[in-house]
Amino acid sequence: MKFTIDDHGVHTMLPHNTLHISKQEQHGYRPYQLLIASIVGCSGNLLRQILNKKRIDYHTLQVSMKLKEILIKQIESKKYI
Repeated sequence: MKFTIDDHGVHTMLPHNTLHISKQEQHGYRPYQLLIASIVGCSGNLLRQILNKKRIDYHTLQVSMKLKEILIKQIESKKYI
């Protein structure tokens, strides 16, 4: 993957679209949003595989994540407790 970095953030071309990553939400996805999406995507696929292996029927799975605002600010400012 090739990335371009400019004043607004980081950008890369993916097969379906361009991915924009930025500290400012109006310019793209924030890094913590992508991290959460990756965790939910991986764990969700694993859950589907387990349900299929156990032959448990399901139609749709929905996952909700909440991240406390204080943690977001610490991540962005790189200040950890």
